[in-house]
Amino acid sequence: MAHTRFDSTTTQSDVQMGATRRQLTVYVIPNCANCEYAVGVAATIRRDYPHVAVQVIDLANPPEPPPDSVFAAPTYLLDGRVWSLGNPSPEQIEATFGDDSPDYSAMSRWRR
Repeated sequence: MAHTRFDSTTTQSDVQMGATRRQLTVYVIPNCANCEYAVGVAATIRRDYPHVAVQVIDLANPPEPPPDSVFAAPTYLLDGRVWSLGNPSPEQIEATFGDDSPDYSAMSRWRR
């Protein structure tokens, strides 16, 4: 299996928004279908909910040790607390991040 490199990006707009934004950190591992899907979920949340700063961390090469609450992948931390072990449903995402009506049909391409 090929090693997948995950991007742990925080965009310039994330920095500009400062502390008023919610922080979603998604922990993933290489060669994991659910983690591949999680990267797509993170991109969808980043696109549809610009008030959420989204970062994807590859546990194979983390910038710092993960919190003790991260013991499985994918794990989603929202503002430093476990929000989802495994991938959240579109309904959970919408209920958490806003009452907008984002288009989750794009997420289907990551489903296996």
